[in-house]
Amino acid sequence: MELSGGRVSDGFKPIAMEYQKLKQSGFSKIQITLELDIAEIRDGYQEVYVLIDNNSDVNDGYIEVFRDGYVEHTPGEKNGEWATHTFVFEVSIDTLMNNSNIAIACGAHGVSNDTWNWGWTRFTFEAIA
Repeated sequence: MELSGGRVSDGFKPIAMEYQKLKQSGFSKIQITLELDIAEIRDGYQEVYVLIDNNSDVNDGYIEVFRDGYVEHTPGEKNGEWATHTFVFEVSIDTLMNNSNIAIACGAHGVSNDTWNWGWTRFTFEAIA
């Protein structure tokens, strides 16, 4: 998939987690690991955001839970090789309990269209205290 910015998908529901039982067991957060395989088409740096559906009309119905995903393969030049970039962040169980879908969005910066290829995407969820 070729991207230059925007929401990647309308979102997905993570595997069924029993958030209430996790909370009752003393867990307060979910650590999410996001792995992305990307390759540059044009030089520049990319940004990756993770959004959670908050079932409202504000911000197209999504709240941002992760924004620090800056990716640059090789500073100052195009690098079309595929690479995996990993981001780890935490989300409160309450946020996930009250919302349903997770979506990925992206932005790009560069001199011209800073497009890139998007390959496999993997999410890992781990409950933490």
